Amino acid sequence: MAGGDHRSNVSPTIQHHPLPQPIEPKSAELLISRSLKPWQQGEFDSLCGIYAILNALQLAMAPYEPLSPTKAKQLFRFAIGFLEQRKDLGAIVEHGMVIKRQRQLLKYLLPFACTETLRVTGMHFEARHKNRSRSAANDAQPSIEQLFSWMSSEVAKQRPVLICLHNTLNHYSVVSGIDHSRIQLFDSDNHRYVNRSSCGVDSGLHHITPSALTAIVAEPRATSERPPPI
Repeated sequence: MAGGDHRSNVSPTIQHHPLPQPIEPKSAELLISRSLKPWQQGEFDSLCGIYAILNALQLAMAPYEPLSPTKAKQLFRFAIGFLEQRKDLGAIVEHGMVIKRQRQLLKYLLPFACTETLRVTGMHFEARHKNRSRSAANDAQPSIEQLFSWMSSEVAKQRPVLICLHNTLNHYSVVSGIDHSRIQLFDSDNHRYVNRSSCGVDSGLHHITPSALTAIVAEPRATSERPPPI
């Protein structure tokens, strides 16, 4: 019989395909780190949060405009002034810096670093946070392998990564390379690397806090933008 509705009442089957997972580079390294030396904290072991920022900026700036000792000292003074204004300096010298304060300090220092460099290079520097912690809404804490993968991806793009190693070292540093077995450090206290097998999010010799992972990005500044005044 011609005519009529021949549509089936059976709903089509929807197939769900897993999202592709990012592929971690077998190894990644900031090549510029081979020709530079990190600023050393000396006896100021509780100020590693400041020195880590200076060393990350040194690596990020190096391909475009070196972070001279004069500029580094100026940024250090800005950092000390920032902490003094918040009445944190004494506690930090005695006990070290919390992650939230280091992120605030980095946000404060970046415009000064950019201003000094932009007048010559036309570059823009910014912080790119991992930003996936247990406290984030509807977001499970990432695994240590996911953190390794994120660090590898950022370093492969020639971006230094700020890291905080809790538990054994209780130390801020900069990731300058990573392969299947080690995390290479560009470090203010002469730590050269940590083994990946010794790291975990909440376990192992070195606890890596996701919220402390921050990549420093160097990009060409839009031609319509003007450098901020000093």
